[in-house]
Amino acid sequence: RSGYGSSANTPKVRVLRNSLNVPVFAFDANTDPEIAIKEVGFNIDMLLMEDLHAPIQTIFVGTSLGGWLASEMGAKYGIPVIAINPSFDPKNSLKKYDLAEGILNKYTAIKLSKKNVYFFAEHDSVIDNTVFRQELIDQGYEVYIDSDADHQYLGKSFDKVIEYIKKSYMVLPNSI
Repeated sequence: RSGYGSSANTPKVRVLRNSLNVPVFAFDANTDPEIAIKEVGFNIDMLLMEDLHAPIQTIFVGTSLGGWLASEMGAKYGIPVIAINPSFDPKNSLKKYDLAEGILNKYTAIKLSKKNVYFFAEHDSVIDNTVFRQELIDQGYEVYIDSDADHQYLGKSFDKVIEYIKKSYMVLPNSI
């Protein structure tokens, strides 16, 4: 899932689908976090139930607000997350989009896990993550900072994420 105001058919989703030889699923998400968690969770449940015994490795990938949502889903399902420029405090970072106070108040801080990997643009023009990423580093989380990336994290920067996924999560046929 990509960030605020985007859809399940973003350039990053297309790159993931074209670069990985595995199914890639993306879901649109409501800006109301209670609805988003419920609806995306339902879609994930349906996918996981298709073949309960399939030997699959599942990861969640999300950018910005999608990184926050991926972290929520990762905590719920015990699945690792790749969070790219995640919105770590959406209650505050979304204020500039004039969302209703009632919706903003439903957001909590991002759920962190040592299973997760965090990718950041060194100079993100949308979310100032400088203090947050340093706290993650200080606490021993796996953090990557790209000096060439911007908030969108496309091109060569996103290629690094793809390579990380291939290296860390893909099981090659010859290794079985």
